[in-house]
Amino acid sequence: MCKEVGDSISWRRFCRIPLDRPVPHPTTLSKLVRRAGPEVIGQLNAALLGKLDGDKLLRARKLRIDTTVVEADIDDPTDADLLEQAVRTAGGLVRRLKARGAASDRVSGPQPLGRRMRQLAQTLRRRTGVAMGEVDRLTAEVAQIARQTLGEVAAVRRARRVRILRQHL
Repeated sequence: MCKEVGDSISWRRFCRIPLDRPVPHPTTLSKLVRRAGPEVIGQLNAALLGKLDGDKLLRARKLRIDTTVVEADIDDPTDADLLEQAVRTAGGLVRRLKARGAASDRVSGPQPLGRRMRQLAQTLRRRTGVAMGEVDRLTAEVAQIARQTLGEVAAVRRARRVRILRQHL
């Protein structure tokens, strides 16, 4: 925590530590807790939350305080993941419209992506130069499915517009 505060101007401002002053040593907090005891720390936290709530700086029904900082891997989204999410969302909308009778039967909905996404995951695990070509091919297939889904969504939209116009005539 002390390293994070020391490296961040915004955290220093939040903790009211001037830029020209050193950040307290990591053991300072543990020594203060040991000296004051958990009851006093609990009272200080309650007073702080009361002040934040009174000044309308905190608007929450529940607050979780966690002082641990754990390093975690970040899973950045890939093109294929984003396309899959978009196709699933659009496909769900098309299916709901078909169920309500707003779409014609010729709209088939999105093509299954699960098999291609599994193939993509297996290929990425190989981490070879040949695998990267296959990754590009599979990503292109996912993009093609996304294009088809967009076409189907456009067809549903056109059919819905025609149906609305017929109802008003």
